[in-house]
Amino acid sequence: MVPNVVGRGVVSLVPAPPGGGKGWWLWALAGAGQDGGRFFGLPVRRQRILWCTEEGQTFVNTARKFGIAPGVVKTLQRQNVPVTLDWEQTVKLVRREAWKQRCGLVVFDTVRAWCPQAEKDPKDAYAVMDVARRELTKPGLGVLFVHHDTKAGGSFGARVSGTYGLVGGVDILIELKRVSEHE
Repeated sequence: MVPNVVGRGVVSLVPAPPGGGKGWWLWALAGAGQDGGRFFGLPVRRQRILWCTEEGQTFVNTARKFGIAPGVVKTLQRQNVPVTLDWEQTVKLVRREAWKQRCGLVVFDTVRAWCPQAEKDPKDAYAVMDVARRELTKPGLGVLFVHHDTKAGGSFGARVSGTYGLVGGVDILIELKRVSEHE
């Protein structure tokens, strides 16, 4: 979708602090995937997105606000996935849904909602990412995990909430941060 950042065959992670722009960034990405063109100066290939979310009607309203045409972003709500499924079963269900909806990118919004075990231990984080890589990127999908930062801050992945395994387990880390007028 965005070469060397987000797209088929790649597992990406986009963390930011609360209010740090994750939603705006993702909706801008969806708009770029709808229209083609450029995203932060990079070329974009048109792509449908399966957005795995906890949100309901507010999600649809936000899509409208950003001018996203119906069908560009498909949703899978967390409440519609049986809690009895383990992570691998959940990912297989997501893969089937992505293929059915003809999507090329899967967004898990957020790590805490979809695979909270990935925050607890590096081994668990690597296992989560390995399943996503095997079940989603190997068959040709892209994966983007949305996550939160710690309150402590940091740079080069150090501010990502949870274990360092989240950063180490992905191919691309896209760190968002708010900048002041003076930066």
